[in-house]
Amino acid sequence: MEDTAALLGSSAIKQRLAGVTGLLEQLRRQDAAPEASATLIPHVLPCLRDHNSKIALGALEILQLLVSRVAESTLRSYFKLLWLSLVERLGDSKLPVREKAVDVVVEISVVLDVDTVLDKLKGCMGHKNWRTREQSLHAVWRCLERQDLFREKQDELLDDVLKLLEDSSKDVRDAAITALEKFYMCIGASLLSDLEYKNIRPSQVKTLTGRFERIPVRGNENRAVTPSYDDRSNQDNDDAPAQGDAAPEKLSSILSSYDLQVSSSSSSVARYLASVRSRTNNEAKAMADVSGDGDRSPSQASSTSSKVVQASTFGSGGGDISEKEIQKQLGVIFDKLHLDNNWDKRVGGLKMLQKLTKRCRSASNSGNVLPLLSQGLRPIRERLCQQVTDLRSSVSREACQAIETLANTLRDEFNAHAEIFLGYLLKATYVTIQVISTSADTTIRSMIESTSNGYARVIPKLIECAKSRNQVLRYNAVCYLTMTLQRWSTSFLSKHSDMFVPILPVILLDALGDVRATSRKCYWSFHHLFPDEADGVFARLDGTTQKNLKDDPSKFTAKTARQTEFSSMNDAAAPQAVDLSNDSQRLPSHLKTVLPKLFQKYIDTKESIRVIARENLEYIASAIDCSTLTALVISMLGDGSNMKVKAAMCHYLRDLLPGAGEYLKHGANNSHMRSFLLKIALLMDTDVPVSVSSACSELVSIAAQLYGPEMEVALGLLPPSKRLVVSKVLKSKKIVLNFSNTQRPPLSSSAAPHSARSRDGEDDDNQDMEFPAPRQERSRKRPESPSVRSSSPARQNSQKRINTAAQVPSPVIVKNPKTDDRASRQGPVKRPDEMTSNATLSGHPVLSTTTFSSAAADADKHDVQLDDLLLLLEKNNLSEAEIKHALYKTLHFIETGSSATWDRCFGRLLLLLLDAATDKDVHALKVLQKLVEAQPTRAQMFFELLLQRLIDAIGDQVDVARHLMERILHDLVSFASDHQQTLSTLVPLVSRVDPPALQVVLRLVKVCLQACERTSPQDAVFLRKPDIANSLMKVLTRRLDHASSSVRKNAVDCLVAFHFATKEDNSIVPKYLAAELDDTRRRLVEIFIDRAKVDRHPVGLST
Repeated sequence: MEDTAALLGSSAIKQRLAGVTGLLEQLRRQDAAPEASATLIPHVLPCLRDHNSKIALGALEILQLLVSRVAESTLRSYFKLLWLSLVERLGDSKLPVREKAVDVVVEISVVLDVDTVLDKLKGCMGHKNWRTREQSLHAVWRCLERQDLFREKQDELLDDVLKLLEDSSKDVRDAAITALEKFYMCIGASLLSDLEYKNIRPSQVKTLTGRFERIPVRGNENRAVTPSYDDRSNQDNDDAPAQGDAAPEKLSSILSSYDLQVSSSSSSVARYLASVRSRTNNEAKAMADVSGDGDRSPSQASSTSSKVVQASTFGSGGGDISEKEIQKQLGVIFDKLHLDNNWDKRVGGLKMLQKLTKRCRSASNSGNVLPLLSQGLRPIRERLCQQVTDLRSSVSREACQAIETLANTLRDEFNAHAEIFLGYLLKATYVTIQVISTSADTTIRSMIESTSNGYARVIPKLIECAKSRNQVLRYNAVCYLTMTLQRWSTSFLSKHSDMFVPILPVILLDALGDVRATSRKCYWSFHHLFPDEADGVFARLDGTTQKNLKDDPSKFTAKTARQTEFSSMNDAAAPQAVDLSNDSQRLPSHLKTVLPKLFQKYIDTKESIRVIARENLEYIASAIDCSTLTALVISMLGDGSNMKVKAAMCHYLRDLLPGAGEYLKHGANNSHMRSFLLKIALLMDTDVPVSVSSACSELVSIAAQLYGPEMEVALGLLPPSKRLVVSKVLKSKKIVLNFSNTQRPPLSSSAAPHSARSRDGEDDDNQDMEFPAPRQERSRKRPESPSVRSSSPARQNSQKRINTAAQVPSPVIVKNPKTDDRASRQGPVKRPDEMTSNATLSGHPVLSTTTFSSAAADADKHDVQLDDLLLLLEKNNLSEAEIKHALYKTLHFIETGSSATWDRCFGRLLLLLLDAATDKDVHALKVLQKLVEAQPTRAQMFFELLLQRLIDAIGDQVDVARHLMERILHDLVSFASDHQQTLSTLVPLVSRVDPPALQVVLRLVKVCLQACERTSPQDAVFLRKPDIANSLMKVLTRRLDHASSSVRKNAVDCLVAFHFATKEDNSIVPKYLAAELDDTRRRLVEIFIDRAKVDRHPVGLST
């Protein structure tokens, strides 16, 4: 034998092959002693790496025989070299070599520790050679089968096997499925329960389930079905051929329970029929359970039965779930949600949480396990919130769905988590990534709908967000507050009614039109529940806001919405479809819920569903008043992100517009038409498909033909950017709006005194300005000094008459300009000499006819030319010279404009100048500065807008533009009347902006504090409040460590100004500095305070 083994080291292939063949025959004929077998291993090892496949195959067969004959210590000494050779053979190109290498690995696992071999195989499962990965899987399940360790090693190896289900090689994927089949054969149905919480695609689950159904299980589950199979379950896999030759009577016993007479070759068919029979029995039980649940529709019964069957397939339906299992699954989820993990692993953890939640809900002991689930959420709550803020949309969306599932399952038990989840979800609602913001919005709405008893700290959180500077967040918060008033119980809301009282006036006077429109719905929902408190809020509002509230349609629908929403919360059964054959009076209460779903079905991929949805929409259009339906569909145009649905809504509106005159022709200042045009402009101002843009264009065209006068007036009320969008549509359709002879409805602002206007401006319907009556088209080229007489018919019809005699120092009593305006349109226009003669007859002294005629003509000319300038500045195609000339002429109107003119045009002019000023246009900045100086009170209404836009526009370069921006902001802060509000706006910017804007903000803070010093002590008392003083000084002292010396100097100046602004209590700053700053910085501030005291009270100077 030793002589034969010596041939294995020969350099000649034939001699090596002869040595391998001879040694193999000798080992098969006789058993070698362990000592002799140990001496053969060094001769065999080089042959394992031989390039000749016959030599390598023979060496593997020799090694398989030697492994079982040598001692464990001997094999362990050669194991390292032996394993390297075996790994190479596992990836051999010849299948027999690879299979024999697997046999050797299995034999080694018997002699050595199986854990060592499995650990090595786990490394091979990630090998770059796909053949090595495939054979490693076969080696793993064969080692486990040989040692019967499937249950013990399930947790250790199952994840690695599942990873290879996604392998790029089909052979590796098949090998992974084979390994899972072996696991299932030994473990049973509990494996499916574990796989339910793994990150497996549905298609893979379906494949595995189909494969598992054909496999007999060794456990107790299938003994009742296949009682004789246990006799075969203990046989080794290597005895498979013998199993194929099993006796016919065994197969007959397998099939005897099914009363089938088949041959011995039908074992696979028998197993398949057994699984079918078992599944049929489960379905019958599920249907029996469903039939006992009360009256349900067939679709609900079928869906319920399918869910039960699916749950029973995965071993989780209808059974109990233990606290230990919940804690185990939550621990796995906690590990998966770590931020350091890959995003797909975190998504798998979120899906696992949703499945666990659904399983707890469907468990028979759900009443006991749901509180345990709620308690177990506390450790993973923070990590779940972190997934919501992830910028990867798939992660954030899955996290939102998980929270939604938890809220709908836990319901009142979710109260302990609602506030924390809501905080993170609200931040996600104004993210620019639409998938994230839409998912967060849907989740919050579902949270509110999940309970009727309310969540304790949700309303205060929403009210806080309604005061935010972010427009989207304010709008969403008001929408959610409205939902709480419509859905939650009155007993719960009564505890928070006092919190609604101060916030309602704020949101009703919001700067954003959509917020104000939604806040009116919120007000009437609040009024329905708490009329006394709501009436108190109403009494404190100005006349314009009161009129808009009275005109809002929510006044009439608040009660219906409350009854509908609240009844749906108390309905334990599933919501039933609306029967359109019932009385049409029942439809309006359901329209808000039904219409979005019908439009979704209207674009479904199945023709039959689209036809049914179309029939339902047509019936609704015939049964409901067109004005009511139009208002509802217009309000839905901005909801959601599905462009196909929006196109369907536009087509549906096209047929409703002819009968919607009652809605579109009414409303304060054409608010309904303005809302319609604004929705269309917002929709077309984004990147939308051609189908949506063409549908919107057609809708605008039809509206212009039907309601031209109302559209012309509403078009003037739109912001410039949105007006431009609609104008482009009209121009493309060659539609010219020219309805100057039609009288314009009176403005609502005429009913309220001018002093009633708040700082935030009037409602979006008039936007703090009066607009002139529609004018006829004039030539684009207008002479600088028109010589048109005041009696010209064109001027009488196109220009608004403004009596400027009151501006001339004269005792002549003039009528209300608005009254004169209406009179001038209703009757023949009086000439100036006629007006003068009337004044003379009344006994009042008058000016000469020439003087009066000149003054009236000049005022009329100025008013018209200012409108022309505004229209000119709104164009985007002017040259630099034309813009400069228009700005120069605007300076003249700033000095001579009347109060009525500024009421109407101030906002438009300021916004146009601000757009040009932020582009570093020096001329626009000069005009803006002049405007702020001339109209300080009106400029305060736009304080936050001016501050934010100009601070953002300040650049690093020190130039004239930057100097002018700072001067404008300086004037704004100096003219401010509410210093506390001004400081609350400036202080957050100190922490947020960077130089050079930071230096400007600090100087503005100093100006505000110096203004506080100049006021009375009662006006500056707020500075001595501990919370305000500490927050202000905390922000300023942080800037003492800034790298820029200019920032540090300005921060010190602000602290000095604050010290003197506190007036009566000058110890606030020293105490804070002593507690918070080190000696060096504290001494620095004290030096500057002492210097300021000397400057303010010089010593030694003669009086």
